[in-house]
Amino acid sequence: MLFCSNTALSQNTFSDLEIFLCIGQSNMAGRAVIETQDKGTLNNVYLLNAAANWEKAENPLNKFSTIKGNPSLQKLGLSWEFGKTLQSYGKRVGLVVNAKGGSSISQWAEGTTFFNQAVARVLAAQKAGGTIKGIVWHQGESDQGNTNYAADFAAMIMALRTALSISDLPVIAGQIRKWQGEKNINTIISKLKNTISNVDFASSIGLFHLGDGTHFDSESQRELGVRYAQKYLELTGQFDNDIDVIVLEDTHVQGGSQADIVQNGNLLRVRKTTGEGSTRKTWLKFDLSNYSKVSNVFLNLSGNNNQTEFTVSVFEGSDDWGEKTLTWNNEPTKGALISTFNSPVTGSSAYNLIENIDITSYVQAQLNGDKIITLVIEGTTDDDVQLRITNSEDARINNPAPFLKVMSTTLSVNDNNNDIKGFTAFPNPVNSTNGYRLELFSPTGIDNIQVFSLVGREIKSINKIKANTYSLDFSDINSSGIYLVKAQDNKGATTFRKIIKN
Repeated sequence: MLFCSNTALSQNTFSDLEIFLCIGQSNMAGRAVIETQDKGTLNNVYLLNAAANWEKAENPLNKFSTIKGNPSLQKLGLSWEFGKTLQSYGKRVGLVVNAKGGSSISQWAEGTTFFNQAVARVLAAQKAGGTIKGIVWHQGESDQGNTNYAADFAAMIMALRTALSISDLPVIAGQIRKWQGEKNINTIISKLKNTISNVDFASSIGLFHLGDGTHFDSESQRELGVRYAQKYLELTGQFDNDIDVIVLEDTHVQGGSQADIVQNGNLLRVRKTTGEGSTRKTWLKFDLSNYSKVSNVFLNLSGNNNQTEFTVSVFEGSDDWGEKTLTWNNEPTKGALISTFNSPVTGSSAYNLIENIDITSYVQAQLNGDKIITLVIEGTTDDDVQLRITNSEDARINNPAPFLKVMSTTLSVNDNNNDIKGFTAFPNPVNSTNGYRLELFSPTGIDNIQVFSLVGREIKSINKIKANTYSLDFSDINSSGIYLVKAQDNKGATTFRKIIKN
């Protein structure tokens, strides 16, 4: 395959460019199909080419890697959407993509060819204009049995920081596939931030492969790129929009004959009966270590209940547990009641989003401590009704694992001082069956509507509607996923609804 460079631009154009080194193995190099929305060039996103000059970024982004393998294998990777997302926050981005499929972390150690080439490419990029701002690392498929991975990673990052003369250069690592139940390396990746400073990770929960069991598909690569960008902005204190914090660990426990059996990997379940044998409780753990202050926090679950509506309770929990070891017999004692919510009937196989379960006060108190949040979910009464909750193993982008909506002052869901009373949005999800249309109603009229992505980017807006009802068309929004709809009535009151598009 022959890659033709677009025109390189002069050095003085790039003094304000923020440079990111994107390295790792095949999922960083990109193996997903380059679809229509991934073609063309990106505004204010540039790629370092073979001549060490900046040119407008155009897929495949690993085409100029000095260590790449077969050129025809270089396709869509996460760095495309990473750069695109940062650009949407007003940044001018320079990408140095230098990945190699199949590489192990030992091949990236200080003094190796891969390490030296990465450093050389960054130094060349800075000569072309701009300043290195971070390292984007995705690797681990070749190291699932490496018990020294955290130490190897820390040594590599410290050496890169030394070589680039920035002792606290931000680094975002990313989890590999989760669909085969191989979570050991992902657990290590999630804890790298405890090994070396100014590091965080992007979760792979809900992402899927392109059919080979290893490489993320196109939609997942785009979502992963967004998550990397979010984490970078969080880590560096630049993210001022609301954000979804995906569950870190999740499992459920069951009494009776199952009391000593670890249930991790199965659907999360909530059920309360008069006897322990069929009673089930769900345990969730979240990491909010990037936050010092929040205005509102809401728990969101994708749930299935094919019996009858019942009340579910959310309790405080000790952080002293792990999803691979927790059982009914060794679970910590739960704490105080935080909140309750109703589990609606969804039908035999449907999973609907149960959203905006308010846990703000508990989280605000926990932020004064270790910032790890544990929630215990169980039935309120002995009614023998079961709620099934999508877990991190089975999640997909449109059927998410448990997550917290952490609110800032930029956007606010269910602000009771300014909410539109009686506002409805139906159906949810929107899909081909309902023509991708969301029917909105407000007794005080609908004036303006905006649709946002979960990273705060405006997708579309409709103004001066001046009606009590409006049919909002989602068919022109290309990607499936979760969106935030903001409606304003003719009195200036606003409300938000989270909508899933399948």
